[in-house]
Amino acid sequence: MNCIGQINDLFCHVVRTYLGITISSCETNSIWKFPADFNSKLFYYVLGISVLGALYNVLKIIDLSFRKYGTPLVRMGRPRKVMNFSGNQMRRFRIAECFLLTKAWTLMIYALVFIKPHYMNPWVLLCGATLTIDVFILAIDIIRQLEIGLIPMLVLWFKLSSMCCVLCVRWLLQRLIEVQ
Repeated sequence: MNCIGQINDLFCHVVRTYLGITISSCETNSIWKFPADFNSKLFYYVLGISVLGALYNVLKIIDLSFRKYGTPLVRMGRPRKVMNFSGNQMRRFRIAECFLLTKAWTLMIYALVFIKPHYMNPWVLLCGATLTIDVFILAIDIIRQLEIGLIPMLVLWFKLSSMCCVLCVRWLLQRLIEVQ
């Protein structure tokens, strides 16, 4: 039994014995007790990147909300030579993007904690769309024979690997629900 399962069992015992409170999750199987064939390390990896993603986007919203207007605010990943939007418009778009991603990351955390894989769909949709756009922009840069640095490739690889891990965990959770 892993450490989190032991803490959950201890918490349920204390709440039930000393406080006299019955919690519905304590009466059923704990979400942290996985079958032997379940890949729990992948589950915890996705939970970890979900927490980090939610925190990053919340901090980004705070940063964008209180920072003064300027060119460092407008840059998105790598500098572009074409600028169609003003700094204020880009700031609003970035705040909206971070808000949507925060919502998607928190839904991902909810889906993982309460084992509801259908709540992962907004994250898969948003990250799939951004991954498609990133690949499209990268393809245009390759066609235009621009030099592509290591950072955009690493970001693209991280998004792709995260998407694969999330889809794998979603499939595992759906299979876990079907078995029970």
